[in-house]
Amino acid sequence: MKKTILFIITFISIIGMANAQKSKLFGSWLLTKVEVKGETEYPYQVTEFSEDGKMLMMGMEIATWSYNKNKHTIEMKSDFDKDFNGEG
Repeated sequence: MKKTILFIITFISIIGMANAQKSKLFGSWLLTKVEVKGETEYPYQVTEFSEDGKMLMMGMEIATWSYNKNKHTIEMKSDFDKDFNGEG
């Protein structure tokens, strides 16, 4: 009986930890370092990545983004500022 209860508790714990490790890219992120054409900048700005693929800064839509699972990169496209185009 004790082994069964221990097994159930262990099983539930493993399932709970597995679900906790799913990453979510959308939300508010602090942009701390940007590299463009070999130059490094440190803007320290809050950036909002929305679920519908829009990147917002100070309430303005700056770019669209998508996550490439194979490369583990974020691909951005922007008409507002060409420096946002590319991978990160």
